[in-house]
Amino acid sequence: MDAVWLLCQRAGAGMVERGAGKVNAILPGYFRTGRDSPAYTDPVVQARIPAGRFGEPEDIVGSVVFLASRAADYVTGHHLVVDGGWHAR
Repeated sequence: MDAVWLLCQRAGAGMVERGAGKVNAILPGYFRTGRDSPAYTDPVVQARIPAGRFGEPEDIVGSVVFLASRAADYVTGHHLVVDGGWHAR
């Protein structure tokens, strides 16, 4: 958590100078749904993910591009969960 705060401070300084910018933080362990999470130790769990598979880095690219784009300029304080439906089940 300290790393996110420190990175936001550093990035924010440059944003203040430019008069614009965005910070989209991913907090590790916030939802505890990664492959290393205790919930994933059971080999049957993958079948219970609505998407039917574990996520890959490519699965978040669209969300990252959206959040970094002008299309997301009015998006604030939102938790965009990209987890294959794990939390929706």
